[in-house]
Amino acid sequence: MLGVADDLATKAVDGPRVRRRNNVDRLYRRWQNGTSSNTWIPSFKSGNMLQLLHSAQLVALSPLQAPSRNACLLTGIASKEGIIASAPTSQSISAIKEYGIHVTCNNQETVQDSRVVVVAVKPNVVSTVLREVSPVVTKEHLFVSIAAGVKIRSIEEELPPETRVVRVMPNTPCLVQQAVSVLSTGTWAKNGDAVFVRQLMSAVGQVHESEEEILDAVTGLSGCGPGYMFMALDAMADGGVRCGLPRDMAIQLAAHTMMGSAKMVLESGKHPAQLKDDVCSPAGATIHAVSKLERLGFRGAIVDAVMTAHKRTKELGKAKETT
Repeated sequence: MLGVADDLATKAVDGPRVRRRNNVDRLYRRWQNGTSSNTWIPSFKSGNMLQLLHSAQLVALSPLQAPSRNACLLTGIASKEGIIASAPTSQSISAIKEYGIHVTCNNQETVQDSRVVVVAVKPNVVSTVLREVSPVVTKEHLFVSIAAGVKIRSIEEELPPETRVVRVMPNTPCLVQQAVSVLSTGTWAKNGDAVFVRQLMSAVGQVHESEEEILDAVTGLSGCGPGYMFMALDAMADGGVRCGLPRDMAIQLAAHTMMGSAKMVLESGKHPAQLKDDVCSPAGATIHAVSKLERLGFRGAIVDAVMTAHKRTKELGKAKETT
């Protein structure tokens, strides 16, 4: 989970911690009021922060014999001084310490000292984590969930009444600042909350806002999409190797071909089908290859993959609702 430290601390607590809390709290209030921009973000950039979220989630849920608190909470906003992490094991704590931030093993303490809490765990442990921290949640908290399939309503039901919630579906290219994310706001979320999350996620890619009812479809397409792209890229590289190319060269050629083709779609404004037709010369090699792909069901396989991921995401959400 990710949070922004609040100003509840007093000077009886160590000075740097108080200054960190007050500084981040001031920045967050500016964001809530719509008076801030992206320019204040300090040395610990959002890209690195999301790498930390990604690593923390994996560490917490990997086979490390984690206890019932099988989760990881991450608090802060963008600077190292504004981030606190809590993790369930010594192994995960050590991994997170590599990012140079404060780490604790107390989830409630982490939430209590925060403004924004990002739920960065697998769907099946969301309830456990939320129930644990619920006693220290106030109306000052904003919860941001990136758990696939877990509905905003389910999150709200585990937390005190009128808790503000934003649900986000990012994807792994956030690690190279090329993500695409879609967010939806909960019942009690404020306008400033959507602005906050949008600006945070825009540091690592493109951000869209939508009604929650389509977020499972978003998961099936862009959330799971990198997996499909990596399979296609790997297959193209294998084809190149079979035709005599060195493996390293084949991977580079396939990757840049995929990246360049995507850029053409985004920048040309043309429909992908039109761009495909443009490269297919009469009786040429490309149209022969495209015809082969059609006969093998390539297009249908991709559509089915998206639909299957969409269905599974819905199942995960329903399983969460029945627990």
